[in-house]
Amino acid sequence: SPGDGKIYCVDEGFATPNASINTLTKNADGSLTRIASIDTIQGPVATQFYNKNTAVALAHYGGSAISTFKFAPNGTFSRLQNFTFYDAPTGPRPEQEASHVHEALIDPTGKFLIFPDLGSDLVRVYAINPDTGLLTVQEPIHSPTAYGPRHAAFWRPSNTRGAPTYLFVIHELGNKVISYSVTYPANGTITFAKVQEIGLYGNQTDPVGTRAAEITVSPDNRFIVASNRNATIFNVTNPDPSNSTAVPSDSLTTFKPSADGKLTFQGLSPSGGSFPRHFRFNKDGSMIAVGNQNSQTVFVFQRNVRSGKIGEKVASAFG
Repeated sequence: SPGDGKIYCVDEGFATPNASINTLTKNADGSLTRIASIDTIQGPVATQFYNKNTAVALAHYGGSAISTFKFAPNGTFSRLQNFTFYDAPTGPRPEQEASHVHEALIDPTGKFLIFPDLGSDLVRVYAINPDTGLLTVQEPIHSPTAYGPRHAAFWRPSNTRGAPTYLFVIHELGNKVISYSVTYPANGTITFAKVQEIGLYGNQTDPVGTRAAEITVSPDNRFIVASNRNATIFNVTNPDPSNSTAVPSDSLTTFKPSADGKLTFQGLSPSGGSFPRHFRFNKDGSMIAVGNQNSQTVFVFQRNVRSGKIGEKVASAFG
């Protein structure tokens, strides 16, 4: 978000006539008040503010689309563009029956937006017009057939001038992370060259039915962490103190990136439950909070900042 104290969220529109993007403010008693809303194409699942927080892009999983809106300091929105992919080529898997745009992500220069499209086996790429906020289509990244790109993370080994830029794309159906070298030609475009493809389970065979989800850079920029769903290879203490039965747990994968853009598998750790869609580090990276969708739990784990190893549970919530 723009960091203005407001909360911005999307409604996919499953239980309402229209999907929407909304602006909320927090009241003194902790309640929320909606101060602005605008209808959108169905199924928005991710947002990305861009152009110095004067515009916002939405990825529409259910609506097979990308939309953009002008954004005003008072939290209101006005329409900019819609890109729809109703007739776009799709992959062969049942989950790829249509275009499913899953995330919106801005590059480190602030000049380009990328959108992993799980249904079309593409990462869609757009250039930003800094004067208008309008987007222009660029050459996409073509993922391997049936891989289903879901999320991505940009990474640079350092912030020094001339340091290379890489993009790590996690694939939900292929259960692989593919790294790309990112370059910016003099003609104002952006290009991607494949560096490496690596699995999420180290030397182990992928468990049947596993589905990759999130990928994030650690706060100190030294590690990449990903989440794996639908493969409960661990057991953890039940978050309900009155229940001593162990809980099956999906996993998190830790990688160490090198200056050439390649990842080295570091290990697997429990997520605390089933279907870890998202996770977040605390500010210094010494803890990681994981949201497990199907088990309806949040687990917070200790994390060794030096080694990147995720350790014991320090807190949990359920229900």
